[in-house]
Amino acid sequence: MEKEEISQELQDGFAEFAAEYPQSALALITGLFVGLLEYSVKEQGGDEKQEIKIDGCGKRDITVHAVTPNVEAKAQTRQRLSP
Repeated sequence: MEKEEISQELQDGFAEFAAEYPQSALALITGLFVGLLEYSVKEQGGDEKQEIKIDGCGKRDITVHAVTPNVEAKAQTRQRLSP
């Protein structure tokens, strides 16, 4: 299967999912976006746990706030409790 076909299949599947479960779709896509952004920052030598700002080039800017200690502790607890 070609890259374009896979991309179209993913888009179609996500659109169907989003139509049925919009809040879950938003949570999913936001998590994927933030994860990819953090990965990119880390790969470029940055600290992915600090605030990340994206210039919207005249449109809306995006800010991903720094990880707070409380959030990080909860994530570590969830990892330890996961099977």
